[in-house]
Amino acid sequence: MVMVSPEMDPTICWMFEAEIVLLFHAKTFHKGFQVTVHIGNVRQTATVEAVCGKEELRTGEKAVVVFKFLKHPEYLKVGAKLLFREGVTKGIGHVTKLQPIAQYRPSQSEDDEA
Repeated sequence: MVMVSPEMDPTICWMFEAEIVLLFHAKTFHKGFQVTVHIGNVRQTATVEAVCGKEELRTGEKAVVVFKFLKHPEYLKVGAKLLFREGVTKGIGHVTKLQPIAQYRPSQSEDDEA
């Protein structure tokens, strides 16, 4: 449950875009990688759906990445700072674009799981 003021223009989403910097990763960071994302009071596992303009990232590189939450949608704001981690992998960035839940169409297999 979330209490949100209507003046905040709340947006709930499954997927969001973020500009990130990969602080450390042992090999390459690519589509399909799962990380724990921290955005304000939100902490949830998300999958990398796309790395815009590149196939993969290495330590120190910047990119725009599309993340998708695994468990449930979250309320986010554009500009919110984020941190993500998984084992020794760490990165930081900020939310640049939200895909509101009304625009998200889950695949048939996701409907079957629910």
